[in-house]
Amino acid sequence: MMTKKLFLLGLLAAFTLSGCSPSIVGTWTVQKYEKTSINSDGFSLNNIGTISFGRNGTGEKDIFYELFNMERELNIPFTWKGLNDYISIESEDDEFSKIWIITKSTRNLYELKSTDGATQVQVLELKKKKE
Repeated sequence: MMTKKLFLLGLLAAFTLSGCSPSIVGTWTVQKYEKTSINSDGFSLNNIGTISFGRNGTGEKDIFYELFNMERELNIPFTWKGLNDYISIESEDDEFSKIWIITKSTRNLYELKSTDGATQVQVLELKKKKE
């Protein structure tokens, strides 16, 4: 009887803990990309594309924006790893390639923040794309 209670308690704990950390796997709309700098004006861009995270640790960025009369288009694959409150995105020649701190995560919304290690802070707000 005691073994059955422990098993049920363990099962309940597993379901509870798994529900507390929604998965970032899937396709997300980049609702906001913001860069703030101490030394210069920052910027905030809305709805600039999508980021897809695959179960196998790979993904695809489909990003397009125009800033200061310069166009930036990112249609490149990346690799990613998630650990607790962090997500690491790795790709070539890309301002999104870094470790991001997860500051908010729900089933349909992620907010990620990062820094360049000096004077800039970046924010990514991702909203789950409806399939």
